[in-house]
Amino acid sequence: MTTLCGVSPKKSTEAAIAYLKETANDPRSVEIVECRLVGGSDEDCWEQSCRFRERNRMGAMVIRRGSFFVTKGKVVRLQETKDIGQRE
Repeated sequence: MTTLCGVSPKKSTEAAIAYLKETANDPRSVEIVECRLVGGSDEDCWEQSCRFRERNRMGAMVIRRGSFFVTKGKVVRLQETKDIGQRE
């Protein structure tokens, strides 16, 4: 699968974190709680499930979860879940 997908599972974790920081409301506030490889498929290659903290548009720190689907070192799809916490 590595040949088809273009990167190792470890590199897909790095791609997910980079994508998150590029698209966050406040990139400096992003803190990774955990990222783990969930699996892979021929369609989406590697799936990384991540929990992370970031500031929302109102400035409050929230914890969020998302599945990042990585192909050839790029996030091709993100499936986010609802905020699971408002403040810490």
